[in-house]
This record gives sequence, structure tokens and C-alpha cells, in this order.
Amino acid sequence: MQNSENIAAPETSRQSDLDTTSAKLNPALEFFLNEIGERKEIAQLLVQRRTPGADDFEFRHLEDEKRAESELETVLLDQAQFYLSFNDQGAFRPIKGAPDMRHGWRLLAKNAHELELALQAVYPGLIADYYAVHQMDPIPVTSYDEFAGRQTGMYRNAKNLKGDRAAQAVQTACGPSFCMKRRYWTVPGLDTDSAEVKSEVPCLEPCAVMLEWGRKVVRMDQIADKCVESGAEPMTWTLTPDEAKSLQAAIDIARKQTDPAGRTADVASPLNPRRLEWVSQTLNHLLEKGAMRE
Repeated sequence: MQNSENIAAPETSRQSDLDTTSAKLNPALEFFLNEIGERKEIAQLLVQRRTPGADDFEFRHLEDEKRAESELETVLLDQAQFYLSFNDQGAFRPIKGAPDMRHGWRLLAKNAHELELALQAVYPGLIADYYAVHQMDPIPVTSYDEFAGRQTGMYRNAKNLKGDRAAQAVQTACGPSFCMKRRYWTVPGLDTDSAEVKSEVPCLEPCAVMLEWGRKVVRMDQIADKCVESGAEPMTWTLTPDEAKSLQAAIDIARKQTDPAGRTADVASPLNPRRLEWVSQTLNHLLEKGAMRE
């Protein structure tokens, strides 16, 4: 989406601002401005007008709403993208929609153009995607199969993720504990997200982290198939219900531990949170089917 031209801060009401500058705003930005009202909560972000009716905004973490300005670090607009690329522990955030936005900051946007740049730093693509899901019919979404089928290079193997495995992989990679974006793209066997469970930030196509995870699941299945083909004995572990509960508790503890140096997109790591979630879901599935011995 092309950025709009610089717009001077309004001197009168919001209606006057629209009357005099609407020709300079692209439709998606103008639509989002009207959606804000005096304040808008979207995922972990709070956007507020500093002056009622004027395009003069403050951004901050929603959980910092009650904190005094003096308690927050003022981040410059040209520093925001880098600043918000790291969480409270200093770890890199590969997915800006992840529920780990850092706290303790505020950002000022003096006009509509700066609002657009600020939102691009916080939730890239938000304005265009928000406009698409509210104003376009049909919504320009894709499916996992269609999107993965177009991949070449390192992600080409992701197209081999099918059926129940694809649904489980998407549920693992895109759950609310990993991403607050509302998934509109589809995968067979799994409903799309609701705003109540996620947020109003749309997700219209699989991201690189989802494709990387899909590629990893395919690779794990291929290794398992090769073991069977070679006649190797598959690894089995018969658990009592109490042993299964202990294993689940250990996984839950591991999932809650945060490694400041950890990379959440490094699916090769045995402690990757998505891999732990995958094992947890697999264990729960086996328990529900009664696969564990009494």
C-alpha cells in the first residue's frame, strides 16, 4: 500500500479535517481513521486521540493505559519498528502479531500520515488488511493448500502438509498463545478464528513462520515413514494415566519457561514453543482416544 502525503495537523474538528484533506488520504487510511473514534484497542495496542476530534494520536501498550506519561519511554517514529522488534526480555519478535509486545513505551503521531507509519511499525499491513476485511466483498483470502502450493525454494516442501496434519500444524502455529492475528485463510478441518479469541488484526495468508513450521512437520513425518520403510522398530512408550499426566505437566512447565536468548521461529530446537505445543496436543489426542493403557 502506498503511503499518503504528509498532512498538517488539523486546527478544527475531525469533520473539517476530512473535508479539507480527504483527497490526500487513501481509502484504507481514511476508513481506519473513522474507526478509531476517540480511542481504539486492537490486539495489545491502544491508540488514543490526544485532542478530541483531532488527528493527533498517542500509541502505547494496552496494559500501560493507566501508567503516567513520565513512567513511559517516548519512542520516536523512525525508531518504532526496531524498538518493537524485541519483547520485554530482549528476544527478537519474528511475528509482530505475537502476544509479547514490550511494555513501557509511548509513541506520538501528529497527523494521519504519521498514524499510518506508526501502525505499520506496530502491526505491519494492518491498515490495508483491515480495510479489505471490512470493505471488500469477497474478502481476498487464500487457503493453506493454495498458498503453500505456490511456494518454491526452501518452502516448497510445505505443500506436502495435508489433511489432519495440516489442521493440527495450523492450530499449533497460529493459536492465540503464539499469534493474536485473526486468521481468515482456511485449512480443511479447522474453523477460521473469531475476533473474540484473537483480535481485530486480520491475517489473510500464511506467514513465513507458519510455512517454516509446516515444512518441519512434513520433514518429521517423512523421517517417520523412512523408519517404517527400512524396517526399523518405531519408538513406543506405554504410559499409565498418571505417567501421562506427569509428562503433560512437564511439557506445560517447559512451555511457560521463557529463554531470553531463545528464537521462537527456530523450529529445529527441541524446546521450540510450537514443538512443545505439538507434543502436548499429540499427547492430549492420545489420551482422548484412550490410547494409553489403564
